[in-house]
Amino acid sequence: MAFTGPGEVLRQDYAQDQALSQYESDLEVMLRCCLYCRIVSRKFDHAPQACSHRFHWIQAKQTALATQKKQGREWIQPYIACWRCYQPQDLCRVADPEHDEAACRFPDMVLPLCYGVYQRPGAQEWLQRHFGRSFAIELAYMLWLGTTASLAGTKCIQANCVAARALQEI
Repeated sequence: MAFTGPGEVLRQDYAQDQALSQYESDLEVMLRCCLYCRIVSRKFDHAPQACSHRFHWIQAKQTALATQKKQGREWIQPYIACWRCYQPQDLCRVADPEHDEAACRFPDMVLPLCYGVYQRPGAQEWLQRHFGRSFAIELAYMLWLGTTASLAGTKCIQANCVAARALQEI
């Protein structure tokens, strides 16, 4: 059956809302857990800010930022994701002056999870299977995470797509 016209628009809107709702629900379930440790099969009942491994993903992020800055580019395009928590603007409006949110709802979840995805065994095969990509070096992966993408029609960064997929599996 082919969908056309207003019916197709409604179907696509519904699918988009469902995908974003599922991602948000998955984040809420894992709130206050260290997703880096969770994805690499370590004890994860601690906050990401207390993780003894946090400096690895922080350093990877800083390297990506510095690399793009040297080339005169942004790692993440403005207005695509929150610059604090890296969630899509539809989920986090901290940086939007027209909204009253003062703190990110899902801090330190996206990047630790994505960094852990790359570090775990079988990462290249997993990325190839789900995203048609593999990365020879960590920096290439981190740079790719900052590129603009779509999560079922919601503008975001690749990191959100990786996080959404990984959250479905844990």
